[in-house]
Amino acid sequence: MFKDFYQDFQLRKVKRILKKINALKEKMESLSDQELAAKTVEFRQRLAKGETVDNLLVEAFAVVREADRRVLGMFPYDVQVMGGIVIHQGNVAEMNTGEGKTLTATMPVYLNALTGKGTMLITTNDYLAKRDAEEMGQVYRFLGLTIGVPFPDDAQKELTPKEKKRIYASDIIYTTNSNLGFDYLHDNLSSNEEGKFLRPFDYVIIDEIDDILLDSAQTPLIIAGSPRVQSNHYGIIDTLVTTLVEGEDYIFKEEKDEIWLTTKGAKAAESFLGIDHFYKEEHAVFARHLVYAIRAHKLYTRDKDYIVRGDEMVLVDKGTGRLMEMTKLQGGLHQAIEAKEHVKLSPETRAMASITYQSLFKMFNKVSGMTGTGKVAEKELLETYNMSVVCIPTNRPKKRIDYPDNLYVTLPEKVYASLEYIKKYHAKGNPLLVFVGSVEMSQLYSSLLLREGIAHNVLNANNAAREAQIISESGQMGAVTVATSMAGRGTDIKLGKGVAELGGLIVIGTERMESQRIDLQIRGRSGRQGDPGMSKFLYP
Repeated sequence: MFKDFYQDFQLRKVKRILKKINALKEKMESLSDQELAAKTVEFRQRLAKGETVDNLLVEAFAVVREADRRVLGMFPYDVQVMGGIVIHQGNVAEMNTGEGKTLTATMPVYLNALTGKGTMLITTNDYLAKRDAEEMGQVYRFLGLTIGVPFPDDAQKELTPKEKKRIYASDIIYTTNSNLGFDYLHDNLSSNEEGKFLRPFDYVIIDEIDDILLDSAQTPLIIAGSPRVQSNHYGIIDTLVTTLVEGEDYIFKEEKDEIWLTTKGAKAAESFLGIDHFYKEEHAVFARHLVYAIRAHKLYTRDKDYIVRGDEMVLVDKGTGRLMEMTKLQGGLHQAIEAKEHVKLSPETRAMASITYQSLFKMFNKVSGMTGTGKVAEKELLETYNMSVVCIPTNRPKKRIDYPDNLYVTLPEKVYASLEYIKKYHAKGNPLLVFVGSVEMSQLYSSLLLREGIAHNVLNANNAAREAQIISESGQMGAVTVATSMAGRGTDIKLGKGVAELGGLIVIGTERMESQRIDLQIRGRSGRQGDPGMSKFLYP
């Protein structure tokens, strides 16, 4: 009851500001391009004389709105303006998929960038950061602001500190949470001014804020130093573990993270390694490696938790389905998995510096964000970051139908039931987006669809480079796309010609994800901006 009252109260306040912005529409339309762009200089002069960004909000939002129309051909809807106001106020705007969060952000980004202190917009991956910066950068440059993206054009190269300093000096910076985190650590480790490139953090807008500030809050970003002397025991112990039987030779209690050898297992290890007593202090290195090797075999599954690419092992983020190229497991566990897969062992390193996302973003003077699934995380956001979540109304009524879940006893039953759903809607011409929980499952569904003669695309960590192309095709008539959760956030699927008449995009979830928010994001791929659609979850 109180939450509903607070929500209504917040929206009433926002609508009063919206009314004032709308009143300036005709005035802004009457300005020439030069006059509209000159508003930026005027605003900065007013700030220098003592006005605040709050004083400028109404007029600045009206200016950006008109610039969006002229440059992009898109005039932000009232609900997008409302979202922008909420974001500027340091809160979280919950906006449904397809409601235009990227365009919404142009208004608070512009307003706060007028201070010259640097405004950052954080996205969850490089592709989105580059895409949004390229498209929205046209508006900012039209209005006389500078924009930077701290990624090299060539992925094989690295930016120099001098290049990064120039980029981070921009009025507006589009980047990712991980890139900013590692840049902060590198900057902090530099012992001379030539190696430093960051200025003090001021204001940041985080897209998919619940994912970054909650799901990944305690994920440590670590910069490793000089390599340790590499152990040669990883391969030997991995071979030993493959000969041991769980329950007979060793006990593994996953819930308590406890591993120990039985008497039989200890004797087997002693015989295999040619030592007299496995638990002697001088053999402690074997016990340590054994624990890592068992964890590698029992807790980490290929094509689910990691992939093998050539002669290297790369971890997969369970929440996003994306590769964690710069992340290594600590303490020897990473090397144990590499030994299990018989790929080249990466050097063991010492951590020189680390930081969590929670600590990183608490350095900013003001933090706000947007997401499609903020309300279910409101309590955590309020308690941890003192940010309220305001649900922004949709521009058009939602037409998507969310059907009840189907529960199956076994995995094969679930797989074949979901295959029948795919065949049914594919025969009608509907595009289908089929979500799976791992690379391994995406390969299984792909093989089954091939057997049925159904052409399809697969989007997973192995082919992330084709993400933009696959997403652009996934709303077309007859398209079938099998995807991991990497397609669950930040993707806006537009319906092809004639698809709306068929009932829109069909989303089929084949298993529950790690959090309710990811499930909601998956459903939200369908039914954008009042489009028809359907979602259905089937799981064992």
